[in-house]
Amino acid sequence: MAHVAGLHLGTLYEEGRELAQGLTSASARLAKAALSLGTVASLVSASDRESRLEEVRSAFLASYSRTIGLKAVPPSPSGAIGGLLEQFVRGVGLRGSSTL
Repeated sequence: MAHVAGLHLGTLYEEGRELAQGLTSASARLAKAALSLGTVASLVSASDRESRLEEVRSAFLASYSRTIGLKAVPPSPSGAIGGLLEQFVRGVGLRGSSTL
């Protein structure tokens, strides 16, 4: 084997191979940990997610209303997207609240 600056290329090759094996092992452990986190996340029930989503929605609407000057309104019968569009239309002055 050839020598580079006093180092044997075979030694460098072996050290590189050991490093690659270590990285592969670390990568496998990281992937396993990520799967474990995914399993834990899936254990959270749908009702917990729904209640947290409702809390976030309420906080967002309160902040949005203070900032933009709109009043929070009950959920629209046309659905969530329709309700947001109605608020936007009212907010930019395209329609008054009595026409909706």
